[in-house]
Amino acid sequence: MINEGIVGNEARIAVRSEMVRQMQTLGRATADVWERAVFESVTGGKREDVDWNVEDNQAGYHAWIKSFDGLVGELVDDGFVRREEIDGTSVLVAENTDPSIDWPTTSNR
Repeated sequence: MINEGIVGNEARIAVRSEMVRQMQTLGRATADVWERAVFESVTGGKREDVDWNVEDNQAGYHAWIKSFDGLVGELVDDGFVRREEIDGTSVLVAENTDPSIDWPTTSNR
């Protein structure tokens, strides 16, 4: 699904879906908390368990974060989540927590 941290076209839909599922579960979260939940769900591991001394892991995570940030922007644009400021901290909030709703996506508009 994810090759060296890069979310390719075929994995993009699956990762977006998992991001939505995780945000529905969280309700609201910082980008870091949301990313950690998605990372664990998609990879089966926690960031804390990764050996960051391995250069390939560092490069893969950099690519993952870049892809994740891009998908966050898409999900905000598509109306799945919105950004809020709470006590000076930026959080993302699920726009609708009903998983039965077929929300629009960038790919099917």
